Amino acid sequence: MADKSTIIGLYSKYDKKAYTDIILPGSKMPRMRYSIRVDDHSRESNRNYFAVLLLIFILFNTCDGGKQVQSTFSPMPCYSSDVDAILAFGDSYSFVQGTAGRSGYSFIGDKLNYAFSADQLFSSQIRPNRTSAGGPNWLEYLTGCYKGYPRDCGTELWDFSFSGAIISEKYIAKNHDFTLTFEDQVQQWRDYAYEALALDPSRTLVTIFIGINDVLASPHLEGRSFFAFYSDLTAIIFDSVNSLYDRGFRNYLVLNVPPLDRSPYGYSRDEVLHVPEYNDALYSVTKDFHYKHADVQLTFFDTYEFFNTILDNPDKYCILDTKDYCKSFPESDIDVNSSHYSCLSKDKYFWHGGYISFATYKLYL
Repeated sequence: MADKSTIIGLYSKYDKKAYTDIILPGSKMPRMRYSIRVDDHSRESNRNYFAVLLLIFILFNTCDGGKQVQSTFSPMPCYSSDVDAILAFGDSYSFVQGTAGRSGYSFIGDKLNYAFSADQLFSSQIRPNRTSAGGPNWLEYLTGCYKGYPRDCGTELWDFSFSGAIISEKYIAKNHDFTLTFEDQVQQWRDYAYEALALDPSRTLVTIFIGINDVLASPHLEGRSFFAFYSDLTAIIFDSVNSLYDRGFRNYLVLNVPPLDRSPYGYSRDEVLHVPEYNDALYSVTKDFHYKHADVQLTFFDTYEFFNTILDNPDKYCILDTKDYCKSFPESDIDVNSSHYSCLSKDKYFWHGGYISFATYKLYL
């Protein structure tokens, strides 16, 4: 089989029957099992396929006698050294704190401080461990860009995600006047960062992780299904993505909403009831976008199924608590004195408040 493949759908309930085996180019292991669906309509583009979007299952940390060990099966996408940068859009699950950002919300700016200069963009530094995960988040682990200037990282992380973001005000009301919606984020990048960054589209991965706040704030519907509502809502994502596509970006990673119904944060059943319908709608519009753009290399990563697997088998991954989180996590001595606060070591929790913890994201490594 060719060493490059156009794929859509990883470790997912979506189109399971089409999973296949491939060999990872450059892998230290001669052969590994990867659950990846090769998208039939794009087979002709395989010879031109960009290595970053193999998005193979990398070595995954599992637990053996309380120690993490590597196994050969993990649904976290990986990429090759051909990637120079990740361009990220989304909500609190993706945002990193920048010195030029709104505290607790963004890397740079907000809706009330929308414009910025190239100098302001390049002077903003990532503040370490200032994410919703209580430590590094998945993008920082993926790039190795944990602090400082993004340009100084081996793989640059340009993160325009905004904590609390929704997709669009057209369907959902935002909580704050300073919130940047997904639409706003892409427009902000287009207006103030695109020319300044001058990223090579062929060596850039665009990540899209949005929808959590939309699901939590979904209105009561009369005479219309949530799938239909979410289909219209998620279609707006790709209306914005078209502006990226028009500027030459062809490599995308889309993630769906994790299982919020299992969070200890206290979401009501009504709030989280429709996560599966949102995810189905997102997959449908993502697949539609992919089929309309045959030159796009796009992967849909099913966080809902992936995190449910860990939650169902926490012992395998050295996670000791999936039901609660340490409410004393911000205490300055929590790392050395967790028992004083009736907490486990913070790397043993799946959750960090209503969010996935840094310890869970670290399983991606």
